Amino acid sequence: EGLRLWDAISAKDAARYDAGALDHRWHGFGKSKTVVTIGTLLMHAKAGGYVESLTFEPDPAFAEDDQAVPGASIMERARGIKPWNLPGFAGRLYNWIEGQCLYPKPTISAGAALYVLSCLGGVRHRDARDGMGLNLMIFSVAGSGTGKESVFQAITKLFSRVKVSQAMHGKIKSEQEIYRNLLRHQSAYYLIDEIGIMLQKIAQASKSGGAIYLTGVIGALMEIYSKSTGILTITGDLKEEIKTKLKDEVAKLYKRLDTGDGKAAEIELEIARSLKSIQDADQGILEPFLSLMGTTTPDTFDATITPDNVKNGFVARALVLREDNTNPRKKEGFSTVE
Repeated sequence: EGLRLWDAISAKDAARYDAGALDHRWHGFGKSKTVVTIGTLLMHAKAGGYVESLTFEPDPAFAEDDQAVPGASIMERARGIKPWNLPGFAGRLYNWIEGQCLYPKPTISAGAALYVLSCLGGVRHRDARDGMGLNLMIFSVAGSGTGKESVFQAITKLFSRVKVSQAMHGKIKSEQEIYRNLLRHQSAYYLIDEIGIMLQKIAQASKSGGAIYLTGVIGALMEIYSKSTGILTITGDLKEEIKTKLKDEVAKLYKRLDTGDGKAAEIELEIARSLKSIQDADQGILEPFLSLMGTTTPDTFDATITPDNVKNGFVARALVLREDNTNPRKKEGFSTVE
């Protein structure tokens, strides 16, 4: 079909038209050192004035139904997507997480399934098309007292079973702590309840000049998030503060080793890790991986959508999943899924 279309268009220029040459070139595409793809075609078309139309065609696995609304905008169609219609292994994870919840939590459970996949596969895998990292930032918005804790417990249980709990963190105390966590494990998985309150504290600290240890948190999260396929360098006073803290920890570990306080093999392993962290602080962390999932109530989350948070791109980089049912009923005959 493509060849016939090309032939029909080319035939309009009778002076240069050569059917045999077209056929020969067509069947040679993709076989030369300079590969011609649809991207090549689009590049030349755009150079000639072509402008791509912006359309949104939902994957059938995510579609609300089979009735696409003609002329509907992206946002209008996006409202019909059910995030819990996850395919493959993601769907199995969703079913298990939702199966731990006494109260239905379809949207948050879907976010949790994506978050778990992101954390457990992100260091070893890349997006096949663009080579991007698989790290995510997810805001799960739901009313208070609606059973969000069940989802958190399900995630914690999964991380424990695959033995990555050491890289999991429930709070962010400071910018320095974020970097120290990455230096220790390369990965940092943040699972934060009431993240909206944390964001409000950070915003207040930035405005008032107080709690200086909080003011750099958003910038650090965004920088680390964008470095998942590169090298994260730590510079200035922050690097020296982190190295001093790590050296203090090494000194305490050596003291424990000398006094026989604990298993020698475990202490020596921890010393080796800390010494490597000090080295990485100087050289940079290769492919740091940070994923974050936080829950918050609608009122608190809406209050965080300030001009500053929108301008700095922090909220814009996140996947926001909002649970519409603020007063869900208990599941009848509920028992947790094994």
